[in-house]
Amino acid sequence: MKAVVWHGIGDIRLDEVPVGLRGIRVSEPGEVAAAWRQALDAHRPCLIEAITDPDTPMLAPGQPQEKVDQLIAGLDQEPDGARTAQRVRGQHEQEARHPG
Repeated sequence: MKAVVWHGIGDIRLDEVPVGLRGIRVSEPGEVAAAWRQALDAHRPCLIEAITDPDTPMLAPGQPQEKVDQLIAGLDQEPDGARTAQRVRGQHEQEARHPG
């Protein structure tokens, strides 16, 4: 099974696009497991649209500087990535000041 990540397309509800596949929309973390079960049980292509909070930190705790730099480099290539990159930097700096 191949997973494709697609973002930045505006206000289109991907779970309602009539392209012959099953669409499932999740907007709460508690819905993810059921969505995966439905997708894996489907006998046709399936799309899971995950609605996320753009202000949620993207950096897992305890990441080495190299990983932080890679993430920021990727964000710098996104049209709206500067704000998120700044949040990642701030999160990493705060973690360094207050470890564990």
